[in-house]
Amino acid sequence: MTAPSSPLSLALFAASRMLRNASRRKVGRLREPRYMIGFLLGAAYFAMIFMRPGSRGGRPPAPPSLPAHAGDLLLLAGAAALAVVALLTWLFRKGQPSLGLSEAEIQFLFPAPVSRRAILHYALLKAQLPVLFSAFILTVVTGRRGSGSSLLAGAGLWLLLTAVHFHNLALAFTKARWNELPPASRWATKIAAFAVAGSALGMLVVTFGAGVLAAASGPGREPFASLGGLVAALRTGPFGTVPFTLLTPFRWILAPILAANAPAFWLALPPALVLIAVLYAWVARTAVRFEEATLATASRRAALRARRETGRLEALPSEKRRAAVPFALPARGRPEVAIVWKNLLAWKRTSLARQAAIVGSLAAVLFAASALVTTPRADTAAATGSATCLATTAILALVTPLGFRIDLRGDLEYATLLKTWPLPAERLVLAELGAPAVVAALYGWGGIAIALAIAGGRIARSACLGAAVVSPSASGSFSFLRFDVLVPVALTAAVFLPALVALALVVQNATVLAFPAWFPAGRRRAVGLEQTGLRMLSFLGTSLVLALALIPGALLAGPLIFFAFKPLGLWSLPIAAALAALPVLAEAAGGVFLLARLFERFDPARDVDT
Repeated sequence: MTAPSSPLSLALFAASRMLRNASRRKVGRLREPRYMIGFLLGAAYFAMIFMRPGSRGGRPPAPPSLPAHAGDLLLLAGAAALAVVALLTWLFRKGQPSLGLSEAEIQFLFPAPVSRRAILHYALLKAQLPVLFSAFILTVVTGRRGSGSSLLAGAGLWLLLTAVHFHNLALAFTKARWNELPPASRWATKIAAFAVAGSALGMLVVTFGAGVLAAASGPGREPFASLGGLVAALRTGPFGTVPFTLLTPFRWILAPILAANAPAFWLALPPALVLIAVLYAWVARTAVRFEEATLATASRRAALRARRETGRLEALPSEKRRAAVPFALPARGRPEVAIVWKNLLAWKRTSLARQAAIVGSLAAVLFAASALVTTPRADTAAATGSATCLATTAILALVTPLGFRIDLRGDLEYATLLKTWPLPAERLVLAELGAPAVVAALYGWGGIAIALAIAGGRIARSACLGAAVVSPSASGSFSFLRFDVLVPVALTAAVFLPALVALALVVQNATVLAFPAWFPAGRRRAVGLEQTGLRMLSFLGTSLVLALALIPGALLAGPLIFFAFKPLGLWSLPIAAALAALPVLAEAAGGVFLLARLFERFDPARDVDT
């Protein structure tokens, strides 16, 4: 075997082999119906994203007109944000000169007749594959931007991500090189670099603070009336043009993304390429020993991958963290409590009481802030924030526990051990569903408490001042601040949400137990286009079953709301929610017995996907 002539040919050879092997493995799996159906669903989903129409004429819609100087301000603010992040990185990040190589690449390249510089160039070129993929995904997610094409937007994102990667690697190499200096030189260099970075950071903060104050005190009350004055103040602040000059490389790398059209993109491209070339040369010419750090990082990644394959996302906790448990587990008690404790520990090694205290403290702070703010628009902001928090909480409380898999879906990998436990199947299933139910209650009721605190602060302020926040005839977002609107809506969500979550958990676990070949058990989340399609299929099936299961509850609650809404108003909603929750809970209880029968017939030797 002869050494490749250049790092580029080595990188292209490795990339082509990786893509070919991955394609062969993926195509081979499509022979199975579950992977073929998942692949078709995933491909259809991404095809819908790519082929979404921009308008009836086939052209993308015209970009919204921005106020004058908004583009300059956006570029300047983005450059300042990048500069602050870069300076904080230089201040607090340690240097680990590690290349992004796997253990297989290390075993192949390090003993090979290849120079260290060629290995470095290979690692830098190889890193462009995930960078290009990330830029592609971001371009797909964000869609078309402005009047420029998505291709130019993706190219701008690629330039930004490449510059960030090269900068982080240059920082790590430079700081590792400092550690190789004599002690006196090392400390002098670190102190000088810390002083320069800290001074630049303080200069940017002071300049932007002065610019915002100057723009706020200027004429005009429209939202964008003072943009021109703000940009001028930021360019000529207390330190003159020095901060604006320091932001030059950051403006270079952001200009292609924020270009309004293709000519502006091509005009902004050369400075960005020059900056990337400088960063590349910086990394390539910083001679530092990277072998040990690269090998250590590859070993850590391999250990993390092995833990994920066995369902353990974290390493063994330290002595200090071992004392952090969800709640104190007594030596004797019901075994169901121990199962809930175990699954909560697998979710997060922290105390439930501490999390509840954090939620309570946050609610108290938001209540005080909402009550003390005197801005004229505070009522609108509080009503909007409270309503948004309540809606978001309901979605998170329902969706988030379904993704944790800290129930039967995760423990079925150890079904052989579970079947030996001296516990009836019904009680075992009920205990397994307890942990995600607790998490849902933490998210749901905590979010409801925060929503009540935001709006309750304005209500308390109006009560203390002896004036109503809004008139009884008010409508829109203001009406949400009324006591007779806020509390019934919150109670409705708090009463019905646990029943809905219980039913959703039963349906998800039944899906895995009934179709283990299609939806494998375990806490490991497989990736790929076909896995995305299978998860979409599971979500659609769960949504359909939930919609059908909610019909009895709707039939009970509907007439009550119809006849009781006029005399009781919104207070009829919590009563209707409690009535609607009864059949939903009955269906969940029946689902528990169904899960018990499915678990009894579950065969680990046949149904666990290895």
